[in-house]
Amino acid sequence: MVRDNRRIAAPENCLSSNNFKAKSQLESLIQNDARNDGRAPSELKSISLQVGIVPSVTGSAYLESGKTKIICSVNGPRDVLTKSDSSVKGQLYCEFKYAMFSGKERQPYLPTDEETSISRSIQDALEPVILLHKFPKSRLDIAILVLENDGGVVSAAITCAGAALSNAGVEMYDLPIGCSLVHYDSTVLVDPTAEEELYCKSKEECKYMAIAMMVEYKNQVIYMDSFGYINPVVLSESLKILQSSCHQILTDIRLCLMQHVEDMRDHQDDIPTDGAISKKAEAQLKLLQPQKYINTFLEHDLRPGGRLLTNFRSVLINTGSIGTACGSALVKIGDTSVLCGIKAELTNPLSNKPDEGFFVPNVTLTSVCSNRYVPGPPTEQAQVYSQIIMDLWKNSPFVDPTDLCITPNKLSWCLFAEMVCLSFDGNVLDACILALMAALRNTKLPEVVVNEETNSIEVTDKLIDLKVSYFVFSATYAVLEKSCVADPSAEEESLAKSGITVFLKDKHEINVHSFGPVKEDQLFHCIDCSKERYSEMKALLETLN
Repeated sequence: MVRDNRRIAAPENCLSSNNFKAKSQLESLIQNDARNDGRAPSELKSISLQVGIVPSVTGSAYLESGKTKIICSVNGPRDVLTKSDSSVKGQLYCEFKYAMFSGKERQPYLPTDEETSISRSIQDALEPVILLHKFPKSRLDIAILVLENDGGVVSAAITCAGAALSNAGVEMYDLPIGCSLVHYDSTVLVDPTAEEELYCKSKEECKYMAIAMMVEYKNQVIYMDSFGYINPVVLSESLKILQSSCHQILTDIRLCLMQHVEDMRDHQDDIPTDGAISKKAEAQLKLLQPQKYINTFLEHDLRPGGRLLTNFRSVLINTGSIGTACGSALVKIGDTSVLCGIKAELTNPLSNKPDEGFFVPNVTLTSVCSNRYVPGPPTEQAQVYSQIIMDLWKNSPFVDPTDLCITPNKLSWCLFAEMVCLSFDGNVLDACILALMAALRNTKLPEVVVNEETNSIEVTDKLIDLKVSYFVFSATYAVLEKSCVADPSAEEESLAKSGITVFLKDKHEINVHSFGPVKEDQLFHCIDCSKERYSEMKALLETLN
């Protein structure tokens, strides 16, 4: 097995707890003319679409199709990576990735063959849709991240990518729309769930088919996939059903896009108030002279947007939104959003620590969250954040390692925590730690029973709350000129020559990390502000669940 040296390493003998559960055979996908999720055989999943949710990329979209959740970002046009790649026709690059917690089983961080194949298939599907000849000597990057997989992932990813391209203002012949179906006995199940797809793949008589097409552009099919033998008659019927379904999905997608355009028009007011400059003039000053722009605010002890120097941005926390994770939390601090998902697997304790379990945190910063990142291995910034969180746990274990031990010398839990940045606007570390704390409080582990005589392991359906010993909090500050600003934005971080991060286990146990020259009075000022913030965030977390 290939080892990933750029992420926190995990024990090599980890196994999913699903391997030790009693196997339950699904008897039927339909009961009383209704599927297991309550839908009729021809009924599509409910669709929810949001576009423009990531401000720091060219275009973005978030799609929920039933329980399947996908986020997509478009960056570019950019210069080609090498001159040999330069051509009159623009290039398209697509990266498709499953989040670690997106499926019933833990997904690897390194790209798998399946992800590479899907990336290529989506790229081939979208190339005829986009007017690439209008982007000579440049390329468009599309990053797709699956947050939760409940079937129809490739079709939904193509639909989501089309919405993100539309939000980016990329010219296309038509919006690409995808859909899938399965043939179960003599019934056609449209838009199947992951359970239905898995069941049909295990039965030779079942058939699966997925397509993506340009509905309004001569019904051109841009992607097709299938498994199982499909005779010409069934193929023709399936295409008609999928075409009709794509028409329904297109109607919903267009309504969402039109609603976004109307919302944008309502907020585009460039009429300056008395004594103020227009938004256009302010944006020009911010772009051309960023230091002068921010200094005009600091002189009056203010920041762009009207925040005071010691004011933190508003915080929103949503827990339990990812059904495939043992625990999850989405934290939004201003325009910075981080999703943390927890997965738990069984492993053997170390011989020198026979009564302790494991904790493996990793921070992910991809091109989904900002145009400053490119597809590939984790950045140095992500590696540093991962190591900081790991050191926090080692020095002040907010989850006691002994609580993760099931049977000394034999069996223990290994907790995997992935913190994925979905939108980047500064202060990612604070958002990651807060999301981690909220996700751990939301985590439930299955009960494990070990037979001492036979050493057999049985995992039951009973869920037990993970014990979190205490709350760890961090507060980051940027030093701009002579001022310390709390909770810096991405712009403020880029202009800061010094920074301070205060870690608190409680109001009395404090650790400080800093870079650049920092004065003593600035340091103590940041610590005092952090103590007040700690009480607020602790109270907020205690109201969850």
